[in-house]
Amino acid sequence: MRCCNPEDWSVAFPAVRAILTLCCALAALPGAAFAAGPDVIVGQLSGVQRFGRVGDITAYAVGTISCNIGDTNLLWDADTSLHPVIAQNLYRLRDGRFEQIGMSWLKHAFGSTNESGLCGTCIDPDNSQLLGPGCHDPYQAGLNGNQFLLGPRSEVNAFTGVFPYPFGGPPAPATIGRRIQVHDADLRPSLNAGARYFLEGQYVTPDDAQSGNGFNNASHQEAMVAEPSTDVFTVSLTGSTVQQAPAIFAWQFSDPSVVVVAVNVPGDGRLYLAAKATDLGTGFWSYEYALHNLNCDRSVGSFSVPLDANAAAHSIGFHDVDYHSGEPYDLADWPSSRAGGALSWQTVPYAVNANANALRWGTLYNFRFVSNAPPIPNANISLGLFKPGPATSVSVMIVGPSPAPVDCDDNSVPDYVEIQGNPSLDCDLNGNLDACDPDCDSNGTPDACDIAAVPMRDCNTNGRLDVCEIEQGSGAPGGPFFCTSACDPDCNFNGRPDTCDIDSGFSADCNANGVPDECDVALSMSPDCNLNLIPDECEIAAGSPAPGGPFFCMSGCDPDCNVNGIPDACDISSNEDPDCDFNGTPDSCDIAGNPMLDCNEDGVIDVCTASDCNGNMIADECEFPACPGILGGDMDCSGVTNLNDLPSFVEAVLNGTISCPADANKDGAVNGLDVQAFIDAL
Repeated sequence: MRCCNPEDWSVAFPAVRAILTLCCALAALPGAAFAAGPDVIVGQLSGVQRFGRVGDITAYAVGTISCNIGDTNLLWDADTSLHPVIAQNLYRLRDGRFEQIGMSWLKHAFGSTNESGLCGTCIDPDNSQLLGPGCHDPYQAGLNGNQFLLGPRSEVNAFTGVFPYPFGGPPAPATIGRRIQVHDADLRPSLNAGARYFLEGQYVTPDDAQSGNGFNNASHQEAMVAEPSTDVFTVSLTGSTVQQAPAIFAWQFSDPSVVVVAVNVPGDGRLYLAAKATDLGTGFWSYEYALHNLNCDRSVGSFSVPLDANAAAHSIGFHDVDYHSGEPYDLADWPSSRAGGALSWQTVPYAVNANANALRWGTLYNFRFVSNAPPIPNANISLGLFKPGPATSVSVMIVGPSPAPVDCDDNSVPDYVEIQGNPSLDCDLNGNLDACDPDCDSNGTPDACDIAAVPMRDCNTNGRLDVCEIEQGSGAPGGPFFCTSACDPDCNFNGRPDTCDIDSGFSADCNANGVPDECDVALSMSPDCNLNLIPDECEIAAGSPAPGGPFFCMSGCDPDCNVNGIPDACDISSNEDPDCDFNGTPDSCDIAGNPMLDCNEDGVIDVCTASDCNGNMIADECEFPACPGILGGDMDCSGVTNLNDLPSFVEAVLNGTISCPADANKDGAVNGLDVQAFIDAL
C-alpha cells in the first residue's frame, strides 16, 4: 500500500485511512522525498466568494493553493498551453446520497509566486513561469472566479493534460457565467435538513499528466451553507483540506459502510465508483451508486448492474450535474432499461451525438434503485466507455444485488416461480413473497395488503399500520399496539398517531410544533390561563413583541393591551391587572390611554377609590381647590352636612389632608379655619 495514494484509500478500513491521511501530511513536510517528475496537487482550498444570483442559480468560486510535490519544475507558462487549468466542483451529502450539485469552467493559471511552507521547503526557480519543487502558489477565490480567465472543460483532455490555447467558448453570461453554478433548491437550508457540503479543486496540466502524476490532483474540503437573508445563500469552508483525494471519498469518510473502488481505464484515466446497499427492513434493499470521472477522456456512456430478470426493481433514479455557459454538451438524463439480466442506464451513443451527456472528467453521476435482490459484495458492474477505443467497457467488482433468482424464504424454489404458480402468495403484487413482506401485527397478512383492504388503518399514508406506530402496551382504544422503538406519539391516547389527528383537523396545532394543542396544555408545554384548551401563544396576535413569544394568532385574537404575553381576560381574572371599572380592559391600559383617569398617579382609576361628590368622574382631590358643586363639610357626599361627617372632617383637619369637602370655608386650604364653617354648615 502506497502512502497518499487514493487508489489505496478506496479499499482501506477507517483506521488505515486515518494513517494514510497522516502520511499525506508528513509527505508535505520539509525534507520529505519528492515524487518523480513534476507533480501538482491542491495543497489547500482557501476561501469561497459569492458572485450573485440570476433566476434560481447562484455563482461561486473557491480559492486554491497549488503545491508541486514532485522533484522537477512544473511548467506555468501563461502564453502557451503549458500551464495548469483548475476545475472547481461542489457536492452535497444528504439522506445517504452523495451528489454533485455545481461545477465551474476551468481557471487558466498565469504565473506562480513560488512560496515556501505549505508544501515543504521551496526550491525557488526564480521564474514565475515555473513552480519549483516544494513550492506553492495561491489563487484566491476572486481570481478563480474571474470570467476572463475561465475556459471550457470540453477543450481539455484531462488524462494527457493537452488543450488548445488561447481557449475558446462564447462570451460569459453576466454574473453567474463560467463560475460554479448551484440551484437554490440544492442549497436552501429548509429543503436540505442535515445536508453536508464539500468543495473540490482539481489541477490538470500537461507535464504533470505526462509524468504519470495525474491521479492525485484533486483535493476536497467540507463547506457550510447558510441563508442569512431570503434567497441569499452563502458557502464557507470548514475543517481542513483533504489533500490528493477527490470529494467522492467524503462519502466514505462520513459513512464507513460505503465502498469506493478505483477503476483504471486501459490507456486512459481513472474513475471512482462508490456504492452502498441499505436494508430497508421490508424485504427490499436500496442500492445507491456514485460514479466519479477523475480524468478519463474516453468518458462513460453506460452503467449496468446485474439483476435477475424476475427480481423486483422500483424507485429507479439518475442524477447528474448541469453543464452551462455554452459548453456544447447535451443535458438529457440517462434513461434506464432492463434486459439481458441487467438494469442499465445509457446516454445517446457517441456515433449518434458526440456531445451527448456522457460522464466526462471532473463530474459525478448517480444511479439508484430498490430491489428485493439481496446484496453481495462482488457484483460485476459494467461501465460502458463513451468515446471509441480498443475496449468498449470496463468492469468493477463492488457491492450490488445478487444476480441469482430471489429466494427469500430459502426453500430452493425461486420466488417468482412460486408466485407464478400461486399468485395469492403475493397479495400486494410487489414481486416479493408475502411471507417475506413486513407483517408488523403478525396477523399473517402483509401490512401493505392490510392497508390496501382498509386504507384508514394507515392514517398518515406512510405504508405502516397505525397500530405498529403507537407504543406497545398503550391503553388507547384500537389496540393492541406493536411499536417497540421510534414510535409515533399519541399524546391524547385516542389510538391514532398525533400527526394524523393534526393532518385530519381532529386536533388543532396552532403553534405548529407537531403536538396537538390539547396536549400542549395538558402536558404543561404551553400555558392556558383561560382554560379553553388553546395555548395562550395562539390567542395573542402574531408578531407581538411581548415576552413568551413567538405568538401565532392571525385573526380573532385575544387582546393583550399591556403587552405582557398574557390575554387581558386572564390578567383581570387573576387580579394581576385589575379592572375596577368592569369595562373588560385592565386598568393599566385604561390609564395608559387616558392618563386623566388617574389624576393622582397612584396606578388606580380614580373613580374606583377616590370620592367624587359632584359625580363628574373626576376625583375630588384632583379638583382641589376649585371643587365645583361640592358642599363644604359633606365628607360622605350625602348631599347634606351633618354629624355623620364629623369624624372624617376632624381627621382631615388634623392631618391637613387635601379634600374638597374638608375645605369648608373654600379658602383652598384644610386647617383650623374650616372648623367654624363646618359648624355653620351643621
